[in-house]
Amino acid sequence: MHVDLRSDTITIPSEAMLNAMLSAKVGDDVYGEDPSVRELEKKLAAMFGMDVAMFFPSGTMANQTAIKLHTNPGDQVICDKYSHVYNYEAGAGAFTSGVSFKLIDGERGMFNSNQVLESINPKEFYHSPLSSLVVIENTTNKGGGACWDIEEIKNIRKICKKNHLGLHLDGARIWNALVKKEERPLEYGDIFDTVSWIKLFDKNMIAIIIIMIIVASINIITVLIVLILERTNMIGILKSLGSTNYSLRKFFIYNSLYIVSIGLLIGNSVGLILIYLQKKYKLI
Repeated sequence: MHVDLRSDTITIPSEAMLNAMLSAKVGDDVYGEDPSVRELEKKLAAMFGMDVAMFFPSGTMANQTAIKLHTNPGDQVICDKYSHVYNYEAGAGAFTSGVSFKLIDGERGMFNSNQVLESINPKEFYHSPLSSLVVIENTTNKGGGACWDIEEIKNIRKICKKNHLGLHLDGARIWNALVKKEERPLEYGDIFDTVSWIKLFDKNMIAIIIIMIIVASINIITVLIVLILERTNMIGILKSLGSTNYSLRKFFIYNSLYIVSIGLLIGNSVGLILIYLQKKYKLI
């Protein structure tokens, strides 16, 4: 048996997992009609005692959405200097939410309630950014998988409540922490305002997602080309063909359905070919 412990992303699905993916019931998630996504969201919301859960393709997207919910542009987020939201999310907090970060010099990515209290900017001093959110990562990434003491988290919760700060859990490895500490998800749901948790995908699933994006891009480009050309009178070309009274626009109006159909066929065919190549040659 080959065991690779470099990262929790280096995983390979079993045959049963692959079969479950192939046989999963799907639907349009925009309309809330994907039964698999709905079931997953309801199950996890119940596990953590939250009102609602939302599926995201990545942990970074979930964390950044939480930051956006808790803050306004110009606010400040308090987190450890090793925190994932600060180090490994491409500066998205500054870009998407307009926030800055107050970094705590903790121990293996963990800090205590006194350090949080010292990091909160005084509201009456309007020259400093408004402290709005504390982010805790459990287990810690750069801290080597260290697990937080839940009693210390409860102390931090009290500080946040007293000072009107939100508290977000970056739970990328919360399942590991729950097993190690023999704790329950409901305990964390009671403490945190928002929680992100991740069931990591293996590389084959990531490859399929990339292929889906490629196919969607081809289809979208096809439709855009039709829309643009449908509104364009190519008078110069038509003159060279000896016609000045026929608009290329009419051609695309009458044939747009066929053109879009051909584009969709090409896009989906490319997708099927890429899926086959990925399965056979492990391109990603």
